Amino acid sequence: MCLASGGENRGTAPENDNPQTTAHRTSSQEGLPTSTVPLTGPCTAILTRRGLRLVAYLGTDQTDERHKTLEQQLDDLFQRFWHKLKHKADHHKQISVPNHRVLRSNIGVEIPMDTGSIAVVSCQRNIADVKPKCRIGMPMPYPSGYFLNNVWHSNFCNLSSYEPLSQINECLAGKLIYLMGDSTLRQWIEYFQKHMKSLKFFNLPGHGLHKRYLALDIDRNIYIQWKKHGHPFVSSVGYTVKDCAYIAREIDELPGSPNTIVVITLGQHFRGFPVHLFIRRLLNVRRAIERIFLRSPETKVFLKVENSRDMNTDVERISDFHGYIQYLILKDIFKRHNVGVIDAWEMTIAFASYNLHPPETVIRNQINTFLSYLC
Repeated sequence: MCLASGGENRGTAPENDNPQTTAHRTSSQEGLPTSTVPLTGPCTAILTRRGLRLVAYLGTDQTDERHKTLEQQLDDLFQRFWHKLKHKADHHKQISVPNHRVLRSNIGVEIPMDTGSIAVVSCQRNIADVKPKCRIGMPMPYPSGYFLNNVWHSNFCNLSSYEPLSQINECLAGKLIYLMGDSTLRQWIEYFQKHMKSLKFFNLPGHGLHKRYLALDIDRNIYIQWKKHGHPFVSSVGYTVKDCAYIAREIDELPGSPNTIVVITLGQHFRGFPVHLFIRRLLNVRRAIERIFLRSPETKVFLKVENSRDMNTDVERISDFHGYIQYLILKDIFKRHNVGVIDAWEMTIAFASYNLHPPETVIRNQINTFLSYLC
């Protein structure tokens, strides 16, 4: 086999004075990238602007007809190669004509230490853009916000850092709140009970951390319930499956009303399973949300997306690699639906919590965002 390759003197001549079976790029001004072309038979070729030309011995047993055939093969290959090269050059204007080298004048330039004086002038535009009030169904940009002094600031809606939490009792008065999901959403009902003095847990039958939670405020008529989602639900502690139900069925059992609020989270327990299972579950939940909107369009539905977690626990199965894929899938499935989104993923990434159960600072900002949609 003969290898016709672009490049500069990639091999040395054999000791028996036979011609080297490689092709050399003789015209450096052409600036052609290197390539290797497999051919049949011994040969020597030169890569030029007009094409590949055979210039040396084809062997004593080769005929002129074989010579012409190989030369035609080289010409055809070069024409295709030259066409691709010109096509790439049209899309990369940084290639200079003299040496065809990419210009890097603004890359890796050392910043001078002696910068001299810096003049600071006042901005002529003192009025910042006023963001609209947070509303259910608003599209979320990327990134959706940032943390500053332990306070989450939204990039797409007006999010007060103190007003919603200061009015939490008045905001939730008369509301029926159904929290459906994993233990990261159970942190919400624990936060509510801790900071709303008149909200008390009702001791429901069951045992363990994953039993159904119910908190009531008799004076303000507030009802808050947390219930774990259906299988898969992976836990190191035992839990009963007698009251286990899928979120779609739980939503179908709700009549809905202007005071009914549903908060859903899915993701952490699905990371170790095929992604099509997660997609199918989300589609079922989406159809259940559409049905409750038909029964009661005033019902409010929120999605708390899954948060990031620690980076050293069963990385292959349940790491954030799988979580980020599920995060993108959830946003895509519900992007055209009238639901509110609590972007717990962005919050925990920005806060750098790296914990399956984020600290109270993150939970407080999640609930503050949730209340901003309601109050």
